[in-house]
Amino acid sequence: MEHTVEMNRARSWLLVLAGGLVAGTLDITDAWAFWALKANVPPQRIFQSVAKGLLGPAAYQGGAATAALGLFLHFFIVISMAFAYYLVAHRWPALRVHPLRYGAADGLLLYGIMNCIVISGTGGFHEAG
Repeated sequence: MEHTVEMNRARSWLLVLAGGLVAGTLDITDAWAFWALKANVPPQRIFQSVAKGLLGPAAYQGGAATAALGLFLHFFIVISMAFAYYLVAHRWPALRVHPLRYGAADGLLLYGIMNCIVISGTGGFHEAG
């Protein structure tokens, strides 16, 4: 019985990680496409804009190193969001029973938070340069 619980826990962690990686990949791909079409912004600059939240405007001077930090931070944030949903779903069974409905609502909430507070608060990447 204990072995089964451990296997289920390990599977849950893998699913949370996979969900975070998929969501992070889709999100960053959307950012690449949107900003490439709108303002011809290269991917490195997008990653540096994520690092700007931690480093400030100096993130744009760090080249590939701050871009890599931004990429790491992006996935760290998205996987953390997936993990938070997983933890809350243990307390509220409706989130497990209707994952598409509540997952979509959670995604819209997180989108709003990230766009209204985080991205607006840092001024975006177009401020540099």
